[in-house]
Amino acid sequence: ACIGSLWCRLFPRFRRSQALQRELLSSAAAAGMGVAFGAPIGGVLFSLEEASTYFPPRTMWKAFFCATAGVATVQYFHR
Repeated sequence: ACIGSLWCRLFPRFRRSQALQRELLSSAAAAGMGVAFGAPIGGVLFSLEEASTYFPPRTMWKAFFCATAGVATVQYFHR
């Protein structure tokens, strides 16, 4: 989520849009929790409960993709 926050500050597209910032931070939180526990669905559920008050299906799929990519990357490098 910290990297997502920095990403929002660096690029004007994210700076101008609060909705894009929320989507990015929700996805980053899902990826972080998914990587920490090796459970991408758990990361998405955490993000759904804690990181965002409004969670449209589009954001849920983005968060799931980010969490799955993070878990797959960690498992690949853990070998």
